[in-house]
Amino acid sequence: MLLLLPCSLPVVASELACPGMDVFVRDGCPHCADASIYLQQLQQRYPDLNIRYHEVSSDPQALRRLLSLSRQYGVEQPGVPSFLVCDEFYAGFSVAAGSTDWIESQLLDPGAGPQPYQVRTPLGKFSLDDLGLPVFTLVIGLIDGFNPCAMWVLLFLLSI
Repeated sequence: MLLLLPCSLPVVASELACPGMDVFVRDGCPHCADASIYLQQLQQRYPDLNIRYHEVSSDPQALRRLLSLSRQYGVEQPGVPSFLVCDEFYAGFSVAAGSTDWIESQLLDPGAGPQPYQVRTPLGKFSLDDLGLPVFTLVIGLIDGFNPCAMWVLLFLLSI
């Protein structure tokens, strides 16, 4: 528990390598709502951070810019929310997939984000690059397939 304490302490805004970011969102998008909550917390931790929101459903210019950035960065299926941080582009938002880690690492040290295809679980972080595709698939399948309720039902049925 004490090891997590330094991670929760506020960081001085002068440590930001990139003081601004562009966020492309759409009204009614649940992932955009989750990202907005996270970005509000991030704004509290880094008061000098300049977050510029671009609403793609009501602003055609924002939609054109999102599509242009997606093509420029090789994102085949652009979506919202999308983030442009320190000349790096990231589409989508999921805490489990490491979106928050990527955003913060780009703000503090541009170009040094977490690896793609990385999953954070209670057992630790698992990365495709570290494990290789067969082992990564097996680990993720085992984690996804474990259901404690089903295990108790199976144990109950086997005891009968």
